[in-house]
Amino acid sequence: MREKLFCLLVLLIAWVPSSALQQDLLKMGDISRIMDRLLFLHIENRELKPSLIRRSMKIYIENFDGEKSYLLESEVAPYLNMNDKKVGEILERVQKRDYSDFIELNGVIERAIARAQNLRGLVAERVVSEAREDFSSPSSSFSRYPQSEYEIMDRQRTRLARFYLFHQGRSRLDTLERKKGVCELFERKVRRFEGNYFFGRVGGRGSIGERGEHLFSLRVVKSLAKSLDTHTAFFSPEEAYEMRLSLEKRFDGVGVILSEGIDGVMIAELIEGGAAYRSGQIKVNDLLVEVDGRLLGATSFEEV
Repeated sequence: MREKLFCLLVLLIAWVPSSALQQDLLKMGDISRIMDRLLFLHIENRELKPSLIRRSMKIYIENFDGEKSYLLESEVAPYLNMNDKKVGEILERVQKRDYSDFIELNGVIERAIARAQNLRGLVAERVVSEAREDFSSPSSSFSRYPQSEYEIMDRQRTRLARFYLFHQGRSRLDTLERKKGVCELFERKVRRFEGNYFFGRVGGRGSIGERGEHLFSLRVVKSLAKSLDTHTAFFSPEEAYEMRLSLEKRFDGVGVILSEGIDGVMIAELIEGGAAYRSGQIKVNDLLVEVDGRLLGATSFEEV
């Protein structure tokens, strides 16, 4: 009973801001309003303070580069090792609804993305040429940020090799063209994630557009909310809806989990008891070729 009650309290805190949103897209002006509400509901932290600013900056970095494969240690050190004066200045700006420090940090991330994209172009051919049946699974755990671009390139190669091995176990990779197809699929998937941060601007200059402002504002709110404690989080309306469905064990649709492979969208898993599972006609690794009579062809995974 205690466990169920605890989960409910966490979700209530997470969902309150979502219900307060009047528009689908967040603006920077919404950040303070949402945080004011979270702080009002929080038991321990009723106002922003230096310790929360320190944590939020660290969380913003970790949410982007949890695997430590993009950012150099020299790039994150100014944000992870801030002195009290610097933290106080950032706190004062945030209290005035000035999020320029987060914009500056996002500029560092943008440059790291551009660098990683260039380096991945150099390692893709190497991964394909090295791939073989006894290709050992690379480690994904790094205790520190890389010291040089060479280390970044090696860690980007590790990510690509791990992705390659996964698809090697579920797809036929018997030609050079199909091996290259895995690398191209990896690049498309990774760039979708990177696109949430990279808007073709550096250091906060230029317009980021409504969608960019929404994504940036969402990241700042998530970082500030998580800084309050490990059990407090902010979810967008879409995220909250998906979490509610998973907790209620209620799923709409035919009961399949889709995945993107080199041959297109495939069935990764059948939900037991769902329509697809009961039909007996759909199997794991089947390809999805059309929906409602519409051939998928080059349709993106998100559209599917």
